[in-house]
Amino acid sequence: MHYRKSLCLAITGLLVLLTLACALIPPKGTDGAQDQGSEVAVEPALPIRDERLGEVYESMEGGFSFQQVIGYELVEFFGVVSMTPPDADQISGPMISLIGSLNEETKDAEHLLEELETELPAGFELSNSKKIEVDGIEGLSVEFSGTNEGAEVEGKAIIIAVTETHMFNLAAIFPAGEFGSDEESLVEAILETVRFFEPQINSEDLREEVEEYVEAVDQQEIRQWASSAAASSEHLSGMLYPEYAATQAAGAPDTMECVDFPTAWAPADSRTYEWIELEYARPVYPTEINIYQTLNPNQIVQVELRDLSGNYHISYLEAPQPQTCPYVLTIPVEEIDFLVEAVLVNLDQSVLDQGLSEIDAVELVGYLDDTAGGYRVHGPSGKEIAENISTWSWSNYTTADGLPDDNILALAAADDGTIWIGMEEGGVASFQDGSFTRYTTADGLAYDMVTALAIESDGTIWAGTDAGLSRFNGDTWKSYTTENGMVCDMIYGLGFDHEENLWIGTGAGISMYDGVDFTNYPPLLERPGRSNALDVAVAANGDIWFPTPNGAALFTGRQWYYYTEPDGLSFDSYLSAGAAPDGAVWLGSNGEAVDRFDGITFTSFKNKMGPMVYVKAIAAGLDGSMWFGTEGSGIYRYDGQIWQQFLTDTSGLTSNRIDAIAVSPDGALWFATWGNGLTRFGP
Repeated sequence: MHYRKSLCLAITGLLVLLTLACALIPPKGTDGAQDQGSEVAVEPALPIRDERLGEVYESMEGGFSFQQVIGYELVEFFGVVSMTPPDADQISGPMISLIGSLNEETKDAEHLLEELETELPAGFELSNSKKIEVDGIEGLSVEFSGTNEGAEVEGKAIIIAVTETHMFNLAAIFPAGEFGSDEESLVEAILETVRFFEPQINSEDLREEVEEYVEAVDQQEIRQWASSAAASSEHLSGMLYPEYAATQAAGAPDTMECVDFPTAWAPADSRTYEWIELEYARPVYPTEINIYQTLNPNQIVQVELRDLSGNYHISYLEAPQPQTCPYVLTIPVEEIDFLVEAVLVNLDQSVLDQGLSEIDAVELVGYLDDTAGGYRVHGPSGKEIAENISTWSWSNYTTADGLPDDNILALAAADDGTIWIGMEEGGVASFQDGSFTRYTTADGLAYDMVTALAIESDGTIWAGTDAGLSRFNGDTWKSYTTENGMVCDMIYGLGFDHEENLWIGTGAGISMYDGVDFTNYPPLLERPGRSNALDVAVAANGDIWFPTPNGAALFTGRQWYYYTEPDGLSFDSYLSAGAAPDGAVWLGSNGEAVDRFDGITFTSFKNKMGPMVYVKAIAAGLDGSMWFGTEGSGIYRYDGQIWQQFLTDTSGLTSNRIDAIAVSPDGALWFATWGNGLTRFGP
């Protein structure tokens, strides 16, 4: 079950912690449950003549009753009752919470207030403390203000010691500047209806509810911008630079006013039915979609959610309605039990006759998949791998063990656990069940210097050599060269996109093979980034990256982009690239460590790996950690928080030069060394 989080605010959280944490343990001398054979007399709240208040609500676990605010949504978790209006913000409110509990310790209102002052988060202030009476019992009222997750809030807290162990609190939280006389009178009206009685708590039911609640809170709701986008058409399509392109709708909003500006996506025509599809790095169970429109807004007629199986589900279906500009269309999403990886927005510009509609950004809000930490992690034991890496061992295989050549340039791991090895002079070898099988030009391989390997989903092996491309179907080899249409025979990198097209990085541009024909992308004089494509990496969103001696090139499937130092890279020369499970792409530089691209910005990790680090290979472990092979600096591992370095003098590694990395289905890491053969690190 996936929960929509209630407002999680600092003051309420503190009051709950200070009065409820001990309350989860029944008082000494009881079993936490009322005698089932007796009846508890409950004096209901007395209706008052305030048109804002409606029915009486009783919290049996909290030991209080009160009149609800009309039009507010009410939820309760064992004595913690929250009321919010439909338009409440999840960070700043408004929210009114009433909390009742039994404490094991004896406390009074002054004691609780002192604890609240001591534990108050940074940025919060208490003021105007005064005595108050609720249902004939004295307590304290205190005003507060501060910053909660970046939002300025203010309000009032009420602290009552009903008995020595029965505590009651009320917290009214509002956006800064909105807690005025009307809001204060509403709180006073609610307090006038509060009536106390002995709480009724069943310890077994409480334990089950707490476990379920903790499980729900552990789920993390995130807000994210699209990492890529594609559209039915683009204004000024065919131009070299990405004005009005669909990719302008990826990332955070950057068009801050109502204006026709190329930093937003615009379709090619102004009276047509159009669509834009946005993909996100982290699949979520969605709770909300926000569509930022910066010209002629709300011509949106339908919004669909794409699940991980590629199926579409309609979440919004309305006729176009004129709106002020700029405009954010907010679409609440409820009761979704599948992960969403993309949002499809449909526009009908023929209805309102307003002209081109432009979309600047689309925000997807939702909960991560708690079974995989929010990432699409494949493999049976990713979490176990992360926990047990300290127990892993090292193994090494050289020519003494049957390996044809100790100088390895390329690696690939098949689904059946076979490791495929490309060597400087030894051709290709497969390693399975402790034995090697060798393939050379005598078997049909294009050349015996193998620089790149890739495995198709059906198990077909592809080998890039210094003199062409070779394909192995399990029985025979077939080779391809420039005579068959490739742009160049000197191959550096191979990779399959999501449609099973093979992308080939060469010494003179890039080729794509669709199973029938080659499509070539030769170097551009004004954009030299497509020459010497030294590696290929396909991101989770389908973007294809090529590191080059002149920065990095990116192909979205529709358009090319080129990045150098002025665009945020830490260097202009790159050797390797690798895709991470969280949607990010890592680029290994020729002497300046690695950069990470999160879909919006580049981040350098030179300060973590050190200067003059040449990163020649990048791979993602089954647990989501990233592994980096270097020329002379050994291996680095990064789990998102901690960097580890493995060297010959501190581990079982046999060489500090690593030219390739592969990950086998059991989670083990395989490293191609120069001069010392094949190394395995795993369970």
